[in-house]
Amino acid sequence: MKEEEKGMKGGGKEEALDPARGREKGNDEQLAECRKQAEENLAGWKRAMADYQNREKDLAREKEELAAYSSVRTVLSILPALDHLRAAIAQIPAEHRKSEWVAGVGLVVREFDTALRSLGVQLIETVGKA
Repeated sequence: MKEEEKGMKGGGKEEALDPARGREKGNDEQLAECRKQAEENLAGWKRAMADYQNREKDLAREKEELAAYSSVRTVLSILPALDHLRAAIAQIPAEHRKSEWVAGVGLVVREFDTALRSLGVQLIETVGKA
């Protein structure tokens, strides 16, 4: 048994004799763990950056859609009034057509037309127009 104890002691002495190797092994493990953690952090950062960039693109697209929708709603709310104004001008008696206020109303209609064209609205002549 003494030999076994001696062998055990000897085995313990070998480890004790080379503590630097044990520390190196521990350092290598720590370094590998740090590298793994750094890679995970980098991958997480890249995912977060991609998510952020995608959200920025989504917000820009949503902003454009909202602006277009708002323009459409505005145009749709103005068109009936403009149509009625044109119908009223068409009904002005011939003796009043040369008056200044009729010319002024005609200018307002042209300004509406210009504004609507700038928004991309085009006048479409109706089929069978009288």
